[in-house]
Amino acid sequence: MKTSLLLLFTLVFTACSTKAPPNRWQYQSNSAYKNFEQYYLENHTDMAASEFNRARSYATQSADLSTLARIELSRCALKFALLEPFSCKEYEDLIPLTHDRELLAYYSFLSGKATAEFQPLLPHQYQKLASLQIQNNNALIDQEIKTMTPLTSRMIAAALEFKHLDESTIEAIITDASYLGYKHAVIVWMNVLIERTSDSEKRKILRSKIAVLLKNK
Repeated sequence: MKTSLLLLFTLVFTACSTKAPPNRWQYQSNSAYKNFEQYYLENHTDMAASEFNRARSYATQSADLSTLARIELSRCALKFALLEPFSCKEYEDLIPLTHDRELLAYYSFLSGKATAEFQPLLPHQYQKLASLQIQNNNALIDQEIKTMTPLTSRMIAAALEFKHLDESTIEAIITDASYLGYKHAVIVWMNVLIERTSDSEKRKILRSKIAVLLKNK
């Protein structure tokens, strides 16, 4: 039986939250993926890689590859949230084997190709942003991102609309990521703020903070 898992979001894992999967292999894959997300955001690289391999292993216990497709796309989205260029061959290879329109809609959105056809199929937190993108209503995009939850979804949206971000939106991401202990995200977005701010003293403080975080791995 096909079930939706937690995306992003968190997408993925971040992206969409639904009922817990009924099958042990799906539950274990989802659980391992959530561990991966946590470790990745906290900058525990080795543990993150180990947990993602576990998630992938459980997801390939079945001929239903929708769970595998979800965790692959969710991982790509999470990396994109930390400003790695978006690409996801691992998911693309699974498209003809899954035929999941919700995943296709999310993939299209992450690729910067929001469409009216796919907009209703997106995770709820992205639907208004996608509507603004379709309307080319750039004036309201930053405001929409500011109010988005959870943080992983907000970072994904911020990565998509990088050029339209207000400095205060970036600062809020850093503040919330710091509260959660997401060291990897903190460093990435502090570097963004260094490039955006015109305040030389703020840049100096940010560089000093990054140096401390990088020194203490």
